[in-house]
Amino acid sequence: ALTPLPQLPNNSPILIRLGLAEAGARACARTDSTMALFPHPPPRMMSQAVSGSDGGGFGFLGPDTARAMREAIVQRAQEDVADMLEARKRRLLAPMAQDVERTSAWAEAQERRLGELYKHCAELMKAAKAEMEDAERRHQALAEAWAEEQEVTAWKAEQLRAAQREEWSAFTAAVAAASPQH
Repeated sequence: ALTPLPQLPNNSPILIRLGLAEAGARACARTDSTMALFPHPPPRMMSQAVSGSDGGGFGFLGPDTARAMREAIVQRAQEDVADMLEARKRRLLAPMAQDVERTSAWAEAQERRLGELYKHCAELMKAAKAEMEDAERRHQALAEAWAEEQEVTAWKAEQLRAAQREEWSAFTAAVAAASPQH
């Protein structure tokens, strides 16, 4: 028993909603030799090819052929949808990939900058430590010199005091000898 091909109008709300009307028309164009010349056949030619009103006698086909045509249409529609989704995915992912590249480049630049700042800070810390050690050595040397100078000064002061006492003793003895005795 021959079954007629189902009518799939291009303006079907379900097909338009799913975006498959155009894909179905392209799949039909690939399977029907009369429609191979037109990438997007107008609805009139589509209905003629399906109904067989062009006089070719293709209005009724066997169930296997009809099923094969339906499967070819569905497969092509699925491929077109997959292609559209892949194109949309590429279109959406391209700016994100650019953002990721820019962000990673910025992060690498910041890491380099922080690394350079860290090296600079480490060099400054080493220089400051060296200066502190040098200042500590100079302070120690000055403290030792000050202590020696204090000892020398104290010794000289003691010698001056001893000399002054001797002079005072000699002066008081000379004054006592020169003064008349009462």
